[in-house]
Amino acid sequence: MLITISRYAQTKLESLDFKTKSKFLGIISRYMNRDLASNQVRKLHGENNFIRIRYNLGDRIIACLLRNPELELRILDFVSHTTMDQGRYYRNSEGVYTILDLEQTEPIEANNLEKLDLSGLWEDSENSENLESLLENSIENYFYLYSLIHETKINPYLSLAQEQYNLVNTNLPIFLAGSAGSGKTTIALYHAIAKSIETQIDSTAQKVVYITYNSFLKEYTKEIIQQIFDFEELPNLELLDYHNLEDRLGLDREKFNPQKRINQQRFIAEFCKPHFPILNGIDPIYLWEEIRYHIKGSLSASETENGLITWEEYQQLNHHYPHHQRQLYNLASQYQDWLKNQEYWDEIDSTHNLIRRLNKGEYLYDFLYCDEVQDLTAIQIHLLLKLLRPPVEGEFHSFAQFLFTGDTAQIINPSGFSWRKVKDILHHNYGQTHTWKDFHKQFDQPRQLSYNFRSTEAIVNFSNQLLTDFPNQKAFKKGGKKPLIIRNISDKELLEGKNIFGPNSVIITVNEEDKQQLKAQFDTQRILTITEVKGLEYNEVLVWNFFSRFDGWQQNPRELTAFKNNCLYVCATRAREKLYFYEATELSFWQRAELQDYLTFSENKLDLEEFFNPNITREDWRKSAEDLARQGAYLQAKENYQRGEWYKEAEEMEAKYQYSQGYKQQAADIYLKNQDITEAISILEEINNYTQIAQIWTAENELLKAAITWEKVPNYQEALVIYESLARWSDMERCARELLEWSKVAIACEHQGKWREAAVAYQESNQIAKAANCYEQALAWDKAEICWQQLQEWSKVAIACEHQGKWREAARAYQESNQTLKAAITWEKVPNYQEALVIYENLERWSDVERCARELQEWSKVAIACEHQGKWREAARAYQESNQTVKAAQVCEKGEHWLEAIQYWQRVPDTYKVALMYQRLAGQTWENLGYSAKAALAYDQGESWTKALELYKASRQWYQLAKLYEKQAEWKEAAKIWERLGEAELFERAKCLDNAKKCWTNLEEWAKVASICEEQRLYFDAGRAWEQLGEWSKAARNYERVAAWNDAEFCRRQIQE
Repeated sequence: MLITISRYAQTKLESLDFKTKSKFLGIISRYMNRDLASNQVRKLHGENNFIRIRYNLGDRIIACLLRNPELELRILDFVSHTTMDQGRYYRNSEGVYTILDLEQTEPIEANNLEKLDLSGLWEDSENSENLESLLENSIENYFYLYSLIHETKINPYLSLAQEQYNLVNTNLPIFLAGSAGSGKTTIALYHAIAKSIETQIDSTAQKVVYITYNSFLKEYTKEIIQQIFDFEELPNLELLDYHNLEDRLGLDREKFNPQKRINQQRFIAEFCKPHFPILNGIDPIYLWEEIRYHIKGSLSASETENGLITWEEYQQLNHHYPHHQRQLYNLASQYQDWLKNQEYWDEIDSTHNLIRRLNKGEYLYDFLYCDEVQDLTAIQIHLLLKLLRPPVEGEFHSFAQFLFTGDTAQIINPSGFSWRKVKDILHHNYGQTHTWKDFHKQFDQPRQLSYNFRSTEAIVNFSNQLLTDFPNQKAFKKGGKKPLIIRNISDKELLEGKNIFGPNSVIITVNEEDKQQLKAQFDTQRILTITEVKGLEYNEVLVWNFFSRFDGWQQNPRELTAFKNNCLYVCATRAREKLYFYEATELSFWQRAELQDYLTFSENKLDLEEFFNPNITREDWRKSAEDLARQGAYLQAKENYQRGEWYKEAEEMEAKYQYSQGYKQQAADIYLKNQDITEAISILEEINNYTQIAQIWTAENELLKAAITWEKVPNYQEALVIYESLARWSDMERCARELLEWSKVAIACEHQGKWREAAVAYQESNQIAKAANCYEQALAWDKAEICWQQLQEWSKVAIACEHQGKWREAARAYQESNQTLKAAITWEKVPNYQEALVIYENLERWSDVERCARELQEWSKVAIACEHQGKWREAARAYQESNQTVKAAQVCEKGEHWLEAIQYWQRVPDTYKVALMYQRLAGQTWENLGYSAKAALAYDQGESWTKALELYKASRQWYQLAKLYEKQAEWKEAAKIWERLGEAELFERAKCLDNAKKCWTNLEEWAKVASICEEQRLYFDAGRAWEQLGEWSKAARNYERVAAWNDAEFCRRQIQE
């Protein structure tokens, strides 16, 4: 169902904020496009199909159902229940009010439904029209309910005038012209949003860009999007002002430093004022525009070396100051030289640079929207078109997709803009394409918007008389006071005692002189020249001495008239509600017949009392300041905030003003002073002052953000320290690599488990051991081996080689590190049993020797190894394998394997040994049978002394044991036994003492020998034994006992000496 809204109802809707209005319209749309309960709708009395729709318990929507030819619901008014009961609207006696209503049946869960503040919607107004009068026949008086997004949860609803509705649904390309307040910006933005959403739904990945000339318009569009969607951006819609576009295209900011950008204000202050004598009366603003639009901004200027069109080209142009043409061109040349010498630049210079850098055939966007195109030069428009996808070959009905909005009626400087010139630029870019002939005619004239939504009807009607070459506008706001002409009063008389005017009022002057005189009296920013006021709007406007200040202009009369009318039109269309003109003298212009019905005249200064003596509250200052701020008039907004004592807000306006003038650092400093860190950082990012941003984040203890920003400076050292403290190892690694701090890189990589990268970094920092360890963690054993070799860490080299299966190299490395056992084990893995065997022998690891020797079949080595292990039979067999039968027999003896020994000795042959073996075998047999004495004797006879000794001891055969000790020359042990036997067996005492004496003599135990000799009364022998010990006294006594006086005397002498 088509839903339209009467102009009267639309006026009420305008009382709602954007979001509330959108949600409310959405509720209406969803309910009107499905079946309503019959008790929600009642037909009102009358011939037409007037109905009331119950919105909630107390409020009603008045509408009418039509077919034109489709079914249309036309909303006429919003009224309260009370109003209807008072008879404001007729209803039949059968009308019944019910509980069910739209608000309560909104298809969203009740606890999630946001309560809408619609209080201003249902209030009674002064309208006295009946329903029939509201149902106007002209569809131009109605607004259409329009949804930007269909079939989605986020579904903003708008109410658009018919021409707006038609244009939002019109295919690109479009030239759109509209005067101030016509809503052309809104249309362009809505069209761009719809196109962005369309491409998202279609998943075409096409890109949309919306470009404005200045940052204020960009922020304004962002605000609208935020009002619609609760967020600032759509994924594939870029919002850019021209300077953002420069960054988007990668303008070299070292060459084009933002702090060195020259705008109009800096041009006047830094170039014109120092060169004032040579301006020769030329208006600096006019000079700026002439250079910008013509001398530098023409298409051909990009092809010259100095960026200016040639003098010959410039001569062909028409001029407001024809006598100054040469001077203007010379000033432009001097200005360009000045820029070069100061390393300054302006936006035309950057545009030339970007055009030269763009690659042919490349494009960034599929759809381009440009608002206020009249503010751009030809070369800037050319740049924008180069960013746009050109017509596609083979698609015969396609053309570049763009929408340009503009208003030639507001051109007050000699920019030379016209829609015809824009068409010429299109021809320059697309004239050779296959679809130019199909589309070029639609660019002959732009689509023209006819409604003015800003000014009252009285002001719009007057404005229409000023520009006869343009279509008349229609006013949305009906009524209003006619513009007032105050005349034939002197300046002094009019201004006497005046020092203030309303917060949403402005005085417009033609020249700077009048402006300064008025500012001296009123001390306000809201006294502006025509150039300065362009693009702004106020509730009240006073135009000061407009015509009298044009006297003396050296200009073509026809051009001057057109120029004055344009300027007057700009002044008039700044006013929303009231418009005043003050002329000190009588002027014929105001007597023109066609103006008389649209003006009122006065010669009484009291008629301006309302303008100069307003009743102003603090809240009035705030509201007017907010309005001015939305328009980008920041100094005026600042002033109004200050007058209302809203000082923090005033500071914010100063910051915004500095930003708008290109002084972004100053703007950021102000925001910081006011603790608005978000805005400050946003601006500092634009000017790449990342050092200050990082310092801010550090002060705020936002260390991660600080580190990220330090990287952008770039100050990787500061970033690295922070990342390390936060244990953000990947970020730390990145910074350390930039600084070539390889030890830091290595540490960061270790924490990430990036062992190979850590190892490489440690090598770079000459920390070879750490590098090797990391290579090991990475299982990069070949790299680890090389590192350990550098360090001569042979045990580590060996391990690395082992992991690679390089056993030979591992074994050698183990040997280098004196880890011989590991070396031997590794040699076996080669296999190199010979090397292993040698090492095992040195280590006396006989089982390992045996194993290697067997592999090598080195039987003598096997035999030796087996001997050391007590593996006598294996040793014997090995000796036999090596033809060493004697050794085989001998090891069998050692192992007491007497039968095998007999066999081997028989092979030798050695009968004696064979006999001995049999004796030993006999001993073994007696032993096994338990006959120890016989076993001992057999072992003794078989010369198996160890076993014999063992068994002699076991059977207590001391005599045989002593004798056996003697056979083995174990004299000491023999002597002990003989001595023991001497005490125990008296019947053999003498014999035993002799044996003991013999043993002790062999052992040279002379004291024992002497003692035994004395006991045997062999005193002479005892004396000799004591002499051996130097015991002269004892020796002498023994000699004397046997009358060996000479020997005794010798001993006594020894004592005396």
